[in-house]
Amino acid sequence: MPNYLKATLKAVKTFAGPLAAPAEFVLSLYEDEEAQKQVDELDKVIAQRQELSPDVLEHLIQTRSELTQFREQFLIGMKVCLSILARHRDQLSSPEAIEQNMPHFLADEREALEEQGFITKQLLSKDISRLYASDPNLFIAIVSDAGFPVQTLPNRDAMKVIASRFLDRCEGLELKQQSRIFTELSDENPGVESLRKVSGLLREMYLYQTP
Repeated sequence: MPNYLKATLKAVKTFAGPLAAPAEFVLSLYEDEEAQKQVDELDKVIAQRQELSPDVLEHLIQTRSELTQFREQFLIGMKVCLSILARHRDQLSSPEAIEQNMPHFLADEREALEEQGFITKQLLSKDISRLYASDPNLFIAIVSDAGFPVQTLPNRDAMKVIASRFLDRCEGLELKQQSRIFTELSDENPGVESLRKVSGLLREMYLYQTP
């Protein structure tokens, strides 16, 4: 079991929010013997706190060609995590320390991550709040039509509160539901990169896991 890699992925999800690709999905991509060698090598790199060049990292992270959004997010996240590991060896000396402390270091890198295209809960919440600040009921109607249980949302609070609660509740939904909801939001708001990328990421994970 690649403990260092798994701890790093859990830390990324803690930082990025409920819609980050879970460790279980990442590891499911590497089930055959040849692919498992890549996981073992990446785990070794993390354990030794090595900071890799983009070309070497891309070679280590090989996924199915159709997982374009997932691979982009994975590469951005791992690149920053390896840089943090190299700079903060003492505070990230074990899988347990990585899982506990890495989210705080990632928070310090939030702006740089988002500028590179990495999607976080905070960015999604900001974009959704901006898009529907003047009409929260429209947002509630759209996600309701897509299958989101809107009875769990506060309908009289500010849009920022509604967006945050919505993203938290999404974690408990099935992948198919999440994909449908964010596809609808993305279709309603063409040109909003955060929604487009999350929609694509969820769709890729759902299609990959569907026989």
